[in-house]
Amino acid sequence: MFEALSVTMSIEKVVETAKGIISGEIGVIEGSRKLSSLRFDVTDVDHDPDFIPFVAIDSESDHIPLGSVRDRWSETGIAKMDLERKETEDHYRKWAIEASEKLLERYASTNT
Repeated sequence: MFEALSVTMSIEKVVETAKGIISGEIGVIEGSRKLSSLRFDVTDVDHDPDFIPFVAIDSESDHIPLGSVRDRWSETGIAKMDLERKETEDHYRKWAIEASEKLLERYASTNT
């Protein structure tokens, strides 16, 4: 029962994150990092095609600081990374939104 509850909670997080990426409430990089991690909780497939875009975006942007780690960076360093973050998110946004829509098709109905 605990495992089923855990999977259900992870599916809810997948749906919430995908919706956030689509609406723009969650950044492409932040959302990709979450979804890349959550994939292990919701699928047994090693290279699930619905999660590959998020794994790729996460991999391509893993050097960009998010969250509290930003506090340890200099203002100059953060300014440079913020520019790169914007460019990276702009570059991958369409792909991330399309992939998020696929996740919603797959998981939103199981989340009701």
